[in-house]
Amino acid sequence: RGHGAGGASIVTFWDSRLHKMAVGYMLAHPYGVARVMSSFRWNRHIVNGKDQNDWMGPPSHSDGSTKSVPINPDQTCGDGWVCEH
Repeated sequence: RGHGAGGASIVTFWDSRLHKMAVGYMLAHPYGVARVMSSFRWNRHIVNGKDQNDWMGPPSHSDGSTKSVPINPDQTCGDGWVCEH
């Protein structure tokens, strides 16, 4: 989305298996502090390697206010939110 380290080497929730492995490595590696982050999912539309929907914002109400992050019974985030650890 044009931020962070840049390039194609950023691990995100879009690649579920790789993301889970990276989280496991991060939690096992004795360096720094692990943090929990909430992100959101949007419908991707890739054209020539670029997501045409990279402008999407977080889940919101009709008045434009951001929705709260609901936690599902299985401890995942709901309503379009993604909990990344």
